[in-house]
Amino acid sequence: MIKAIIIEDERPLADYLRETIQETDTGIEISGIFDDVGAGIEGIEAHQPQLIFLDIMLPEGSGFAVLDALPHRSAEVIFVTAHDVFWQQAFDYAAVGYILKPVFKPALATAIANARKRIDAGTIHQLAEILQRVLPGQQEQMGKLAIPTGKGYRFEYFQDIIRLESHNTYTWIYLFKGEKMLSTYNLGEFRKILSEKEFIQVHKSHIVSVKHMIQFDTQSCLLEMSDESLIPVSRRNKTHIVRSFATPKR
Repeated sequence: MIKAIIIEDERPLADYLRETIQETDTGIEISGIFDDVGAGIEGIEAHQPQLIFLDIMLPEGSGFAVLDALPHRSAEVIFVTAHDVFWQQAFDYAAVGYILKPVFKPALATAIANARKRIDAGTIHQLAEILQRVLPGQQEQMGKLAIPTGKGYRFEYFQDIIRLESHNTYTWIYLFKGEKMLSTYNLGEFRKILSEKEFIQVHKSHIVSVKHMIQFDTQSCLLEMSDESLIPVSRRNKTHIVRSFATPKR
């Protein structure tokens, strides 16, 4: 359920907005309606909404004044106004929608759908950050890595990850099931997350899973992985690889 509030000084329009919003998306809960700048600020602080339907011209000031009073705003904003001259300013405030009065249902539905996409994406991002901040022992117990992609986040078991390869500012991740995926994280970000006991950086462009190493040619400094790929090993990491093979696995 998405928590939302309406800041609108015309009560009939505010009531119409509430009814139309709930008809459009039953997953939105209107926590309150506020009719001026001061009440709007208090309403946001009290209800901590995820979505704000905000008029621009309000008693005591403007909708922009409401947002200026909230330097750490996390809610998405849909402006609802009778004025078409503030759209550029609304864009500067990262509004997800700009709807002109009188409000038409199709325009409102589009703005709500776009807001939901942003909110859902933000929720996934927060979840991934939580997963990636847990202590190494807890992370191993959970057994999954949150991998940021261009579409959101994908969760993969550590045991299914064969290797990671740098690709400019991104990273290719190769999986045991024969898949590969491109992550928006660079290799350095994964180095901070992955356990050094389970994953070794053998080259500036490669991190490999110890469990998926097959054999190491010490003359060519090439490491064969379980997907039959041959990974170059920098000479300074050669000893580390040999020790990994020599250490009994438990």
